[in-house]
Amino acid sequence: MPQSKLATVIKTTRPPFLILAPICVVYGAALSTSTAETFNYFHFFLAITAGIIAHVSVNTFNEYFDFKSGLDMKTSRTPFSGGSNGLPQHPECVSAVLYVAIASLGITFLIGLYFVSIYGFALVPLGLLGCLIIFTYTKWLNKHPFLCWLSPGLGFGPLMVMGTYFVLTGSYDLNATVASFIPFLLANNLLLLNQLPDEEADKEVGRKHIVIEYGKTKAVTIYTVTTVLCILVVLLCVWLDVLPIGSLLAMLPLFLGLFVAQKIKQLNYEIAECIPFLGANVAITLLVPSIIAIAILLT
Repeated sequence: MPQSKLATVIKTTRPPFLILAPICVVYGAALSTSTAETFNYFHFFLAITAGIIAHVSVNTFNEYFDFKSGLDMKTSRTPFSGGSNGLPQHPECVSAVLYVAIASLGITFLIGLYFVSIYGFALVPLGLLGCLIIFTYTKWLNKHPFLCWLSPGLGFGPLMVMGTYFVLTGSYDLNATVASFIPFLLANNLLLLNQLPDEEADKEVGRKHIVIEYGKTKAVTIYTVTTVLCILVVLLCVWLDVLPIGSLLAMLPLFLGLFVAQKIKQLNYEIAECIPFLGANVAITLLVPSIIAIAILLT
């Protein structure tokens, strides 16, 4: 593959955003340490690989479908929305990006099959739902407001966290399931705010997410409510001894989320002025599970 083509394909994977997957896998792995007799580093490596490759697949499918629909030519890009701009600059790479998307999904599926061969079919529902979300997110789920809103959270929360927990312990756990709702809520909020700049462009190509269906004000209200729910889940987990008391440090970035929502409303959703707060939202999503994972591992 020519160097310029390779650079474009890599760009469409959106490397700066791929850090969330390994953080969620590490979060799931940290939760497993309370029950796993030994820590299987090979399985952990496979889980990290599957998480990153799955994220690559959903990103490249998104880039491919957004280019084919014409959305990429309509969006006003920000550092956190509007795609990578790789295919509009190099449309000759469109087939290569599709191949990467399909191959990435295939590799994720094969890693899942490996774990099924070891643990049996208990992992199959998570794996199949994850593959379904990856393939359908851009083309179908984005046309259904609440499915679009829930899908990122399911992928990075219960599916990735509980999948990691399962492949390291061989079983599911109610406490870990409850704890997986923290990244679930955070990832939903991450994508929700990142849809604010693309409202008009998304509407033109037939998308129908929360921002389009209910407007910016209600979308930010949903963001605020979700942030409060996330705070309550952390408190509940600490109270029930699911998470160590050090996890309360995650309250600092979570309360920042309430400030982010307030500022975006005060700025009347002027995207250029809201960009620092979209960045803060990304930081919140990454910091909260990282802080909790560190707290677990240090306890």
